[in-house]
Amino acid sequence: MESTQPHTIEPRNPKLLKIHLRYHPPGIILDYFDAYRVRKEKTIDLLDLNCGTNIPSLATELLNSDPLFYTHNHRMKCLDALERLKETQFHNFSKRYVQVQIIKPHSLPLTGAAFSKDGLRVATSCLANGSKVWNAQSGREIATLVGHEDAVTSINFNSLGDQILTSSSDGTLRHWRLDQDMLISCKNVLTTKTSISGDRKTTYTDDSGGRVLFCKYSPDNQMALSASDDKKACIHDLVQGVLRYKFCPELKSDQELNSVNMDKTGTLLLLSPHATCTAALFDLRTGEMTDTLEGHDMEVTKSIFDFGGQNIATSSWDCTVKLWDIRNLEEPIMDIEFHPCGKSVVAGSAEGNIFVWDATKGKLLFEKEVQNSPLSKVVFSPNGAIVLGCNDFGTICMYHAELGSCLQTLPDHTREIVGTAFSYDSGHLMTASKDKSVRIYKHALIR
Repeated sequence: MESTQPHTIEPRNPKLLKIHLRYHPPGIILDYFDAYRVRKEKTIDLLDLNCGTNIPSLATELLNSDPLFYTHNHRMKCLDALERLKETQFHNFSKRYVQVQIIKPHSLPLTGAAFSKDGLRVATSCLANGSKVWNAQSGREIATLVGHEDAVTSINFNSLGDQILTSSSDGTLRHWRLDQDMLISCKNVLTTKTSISGDRKTTYTDDSGGRVLFCKYSPDNQMALSASDDKKACIHDLVQGVLRYKFCPELKSDQELNSVNMDKTGTLLLLSPHATCTAALFDLRTGEMTDTLEGHDMEVTKSIFDFGGQNIATSSWDCTVKLWDIRNLEEPIMDIEFHPCGKSVVAGSAEGNIFVWDATKGKLLFEKEVQNSPLSKVVFSPNGAIVLGCNDFGTICMYHAELGSCLQTLPDHTREIVGTAFSYDSGHLMTASKDKSVRIYKHALIR
């Protein structure tokens, strides 16, 4: 009887299959087979790429540093990919955003709105128990999301635009799937009362569920982050449909959380509760709180990671923004956001001013007064060219992100803005307001 030897795979040179582009922030994703023919992906961040980048020099640097580029064909593909990526970093400042659609989706006030990545669909939520999905170009209703038993508190698309996440005062999250025929089905009903599965260590005090205040996708779309009024943050596994983590930061506060964020590696969670001067950092690999970010003298209004997950910014009513060195502003800060590449940070104040700093040097690039009304929302466009600020009167102002010059003012809404989003290519802008309207703007030349 012949003995059989176990089959072994001889290692071979890795094989590059395809180069995918990530426009904002700029980067390339290499799809390849490794030496043992296992299919993998590798991401190369190109955060310094801009319209002035010397592409041949950058291509040479990449080709010399990465062994996947070993044939002439690979080198030509890399050069072509970088050229196309460079073209997407250009923003035409001679164009303006022109209103092309008004949607009045609900009879009750809106609680949230989301824009799909391709700019073709808008999802809205309101104080009722139903949400809706709309065609952004025609304003036609595509679907109604029925299932929640109480007010829907937030709504979000995933980065591919084919799934939707909603949270509700009924204590549940719902995960929806949108197919090619625009039919929507509920994939999972997720509750904060679900028993935790798996062998990962968690930190929580009890298993009571509360009203879910907001939800969002993790950077890889595999997890759902949420906060409830029982002062806990939950992380659900969207693939398995189960609750993985439940965190209750011990920060001497009986208030709910106002900010929950995960870094892009999926290993760190950043929480900040209402009415506290601190934020808490958790390591998801152990479930332990690793650090407490202390230094503010009044309530922390928001805490965020930059794209690389290397820096944290916090804003507060104590008139400071901390990039973990202090910027004294002499006015309370309502909202902050990092540039898509982490190059700068924008803050909006309670007195109606907008500030932009160089995040590496700490230098104030410019300060602008929008109106004498609190700036409830500030955001960068996906290409980082525009800074947008929204005040409580419903006015939206846009500024050149480097020069600070005012590019445009949109005065169409009459009440506070509850949601803003650009399409991935910055070609469209969606705004939603407490005046019960959603407005779609197109970036176009004005004749």
